[in-house]
Amino acid sequence: MSKAKENEITLIKDLCAEHGYPAPALKGFTLDQLKEIREGAMSNLDIAIYANKQYCAYQMSQIRRGLIADIDVSKFADPAFLYSQMQLIRHGLERGMDVSSFATPSIDVDTMYIVYTSLLDGIDMSPYAKKGFSYNQLVEISEGLRKRIDVTEYAKTKFSDKQMSVIRDGLQFGLDVTVFAKPEFTNEQMREIMEGLRNKKVDVSKYAKPEIAAGRMHAIREVLAAGYEDLLK
Repeated sequence: MSKAKENEITLIKDLCAEHGYPAPALKGFTLDQLKEIREGAMSNLDIAIYANKQYCAYQMSQIRRGLIADIDVSKFADPAFLYSQMQLIRHGLERGMDVSSFATPSIDVDTMYIVYTSLLDGIDMSPYAKKGFSYNQLVEISEGLRKRIDVTEYAKTKFSDKQMSVIRDGLQFGLDVTVFAKPEFTNEQMREIMEGLRNKKVDVSKYAKPEIAAGRMHAIREVLAAGYEDLLK
């Protein structure tokens, strides 16, 4: 055992004795883990909660910070959580949030982040957190909710985030998005149909077909907008 480890263990034992409780078993910890345990002992925290070799030093740090903040660390004191997941849950608890919608190890940290930041703005993303959406899809759903859009039209895993973005734009314009909110259309095709719907002169039924490439759709839309429909015959 290194001299540095021996010194940390001695300090921890002395601090525990000073505070009147037995020191936990300290054999087998890394130096960084021992430093986190010592930091907790210096603050007279219940170090037994995280003096566990299954926690890395970064995880220990999050639990220690939670104990200092006097929050319910049982919500994230689980080795299955990454330290970055622990950090988000801790921040949520410190702000008085109900973290139940994202405090689950199976929810990746990117998903946790978008749910957490949305909650900061009063937006409940819990119905979407565990449905297999990607981070970018969740961003599109969150943006729709922020703008008070009925996201049920596009909050479906069958749509890519780029398709979701076009459908969201269409809803903002007050369009009937059912004309193009179909997974068989690419996002580029969706946008051409949406732009056609915005122009009262354009009959999108002339080109709103998945087999027509977006570039061809654009050309047809331009012809229709110019009033030269006869050229398409």
